[in-house]
Amino acid sequence: MPRGGKLFPGLVARQSKGGKLGARLGEEFREWLVRLGLKREKLCYHSFRHNVADAMNNAKVYPPHKSRVLGHAVPGMTGHYGRGPGLKLLAEAVESISYEGLKLPTAK
Repeated sequence: MPRGGKLFPGLVARQSKGGKLGARLGEEFREWLVRLGLKREKLCYHSFRHNVADAMNNAKVYPPHKSRVLGHAVPGMTGHYGRGPGLKLLAEAVESISYEGLKLPTAK
């Protein structure tokens, strides 16, 4: 990805939401759930985030790494110093997520 490039370059911000991408991402996620026939009351983008947060808690992920994966600021002065954990440690945090009984194919 080029420096300063977007992870999702086709995602257009909603001006009515202060030009933030998050609102549009939530709308896209909802449309995706509808297309898959999974949409039900109280199931939304934040449901996914809560679920991921719980899975990282169960895996005992270091809280500042969990915050960064979820897109939250690291609380306190500690979050103001340094460059952060780096992609390798964040990847390990994401890879620690597991759900008992769920078997997914591995990347080749």
